[in-house]
Amino acid sequence: MENVQFNLFGLAVSVSDLSQSIKWYHHILGFQLIEEVDFPAVKAKGAFMEGMGIRLELLQSADSYRIEELFATPPGHLKPIGNKALILYVDDLHEAGLWLEKQNVNFVFKEIQLNEEGLTSTIIQDPDGNFISIFGKEVFTKK
Repeated sequence: MENVQFNLFGLAVSVSDLSQSIKWYHHILGFQLIEEVDFPAVKAKGAFMEGMGIRLELLQSADSYRIEELFATPPGHLKPIGNKALILYVDDLHEAGLWLEKQNVNFVFKEIQLNEEGLTSTIIQDPDGNFISIFGKEVFTKK
């Protein structure tokens, strides 16, 4: 691509209750609300939030519906093609899990070893069941 430079701006998550999701993403993951917006052209309202160096767009559509296969318990969630999870990392996965337990977050699984090399992950869900996968920082600092 000659003169085209793409940069990550953020990601969007469809939610059923915008107010509830704003509170959850702020309290649990530390995102800060930047602004709430209306999108009449697509019959939706939204909220822009920032945190972890990215912008998160929460969207509540007037006629949204849930496709259950996208929320299947892992690894079943990998079968339907489409978006899977917000992927995060923390300095200490165990400590993060303990803190998340105190927040009464819904765990899909906690500190499960995903492969023989010791890759370990915790997956939680937001109020709508959207997956948030969390790894320890060492995953991203291996050579």
